[in-house]
Amino acid sequence: MMKRIATYAFHISLIFICLIDHADANQAALIICGSGGEAEFEERFADWGKRLQSAFVEQFGFEPDQVALLTERPEDPGAISNLINIEREIQKLAAPQMKREAVWIFLIGHGSFFAQQAKFHVPGMDLTAEQLNEWLREINAQHLVVLNASSSSAGFINALSGPGRIICTATKSVSEKNATGYMRFFLEGIESGGADRNFDERISFLEAASRASELTQAWYDSEGLIATEHSLLDDNGDQLGSRLPIEALDSRDQDGNVAATRFLKEFSFPDDAPNEWVQNYQATMAEIFALKSQKEAYGAEAYYAKLEQLFIHAATINRQIRQYKPSN
Repeated sequence: MMKRIATYAFHISLIFICLIDHADANQAALIICGSGGEAEFEERFADWGKRLQSAFVEQFGFEPDQVALLTERPEDPGAISNLINIEREIQKLAAPQMKREAVWIFLIGHGSFFAQQAKFHVPGMDLTAEQLNEWLREINAQHLVVLNASSSSAGFINALSGPGRIICTATKSVSEKNATGYMRFFLEGIESGGADRNFDERISFLEAASRASELTQAWYDSEGLIATEHSLLDDNGDQLGSRLPIEALDSRDQDGNVAATRFLKEFSFPDDAPNEWVQNYQATMAEIFALKSQKEAYGAEAYYAKLEQLFIHAATINRQIRQYKPSN
């Protein structure tokens, strides 16, 4: 039975449609590249920010005006990553007339923790976790995703954790003070497609964050170094965070369940595909995900029988969509 399930899963991955769909207009992203402190880091952070911006537009289907980028030394003074510009961009995300499906915020740079304050280093006065939290409260979104890829970033979980929020940090504690490489590997995972850990042609935030954690640890191992960064994810609002990678979702209350359903890269379909087919397919995939979280309640035989049934149904609908030709 296990071999048959794997075969159906692989079959589904082969017949997915490869056209890029546009992201929901109610989504937006803000990428903030902080102070480098020296030329090497300044260039590195700016490069990572530009690559992430490109990924959102070219891979995830966002419109260019949905993805704002602030860096330390841009040509446009209005794009400098200082507090004034950060607040302005967050205010744009908090437009009162719009409830957004998701808002994505990325902090790329150095951080610190001193006098009980977690900070992200930007030109001028640094951004504290408390200040960021105050600004984020104005955003009306179903999901707010914040990835702080800086050193000592774990302190941001305590300040930002809450309902509807997915918070990821490059470090497990504020005492991990060395420069981090987590964003390098986050980018590597999404640019290569390796972050699609279950081969369903989507990339959830949980997949991307977990893959980045795996690649980060692998780099330290390959260099013969003791890892000085260990990433965390918090999406259940308990202000604690769980170590990444998260391999299995065994409890509905554990970290990772929400991040597993918030997708950077979503399913993509032809514009002329019948809407009812698309909805049926998406509902079936959602049912597969829900079933996986209830595995223990079914028993092995019943679970795999139901899973096989759903996989076959999903594959059949996907084939219909892929082969659809509208009548003239």
